[in-house]
Amino acid sequence: MSRILVVDDDQVIRELLRECLSAEGHEVCEAASAEEALKLIASGIKFDVMVTDMEMPGQSGAELIGGLRQRGFRQRMVVVSGQSWLDVVPGADDVIAKPFHLERLIDAVRRSD
Repeated sequence: MSRILVVDDDQVIRELLRECLSAEGHEVCEAASAEEALKLIASGIKFDVMVTDMEMPGQSGAELIGGLRQRGFRQRMVVVSGQSWLDVVPGADDVIAKPFHLERLIDAVRRSD
């Protein structure tokens, strides 16, 4: 299974995603912001997939992905967004509109296995 980095400013969403993805056998790390995710990555954390919220205080999910892609990161990047009209984010491998069925997220993550 994969190691997944979940980035979302909403603690309830992070906990829900951690529980659901862990139940599928994935190892889940969490960050409450793009800045926290970057600190984890700088500290040496390894991940196979990043699932990030689009709208967060400070740096957005799109900015986080763009910066990581510029630095050469090739891991799978999935954006979860409350903006239902948003279907493409540069650098993202998948965009999932909220609300979503958990199977949709699990399918997006499985594509990295």
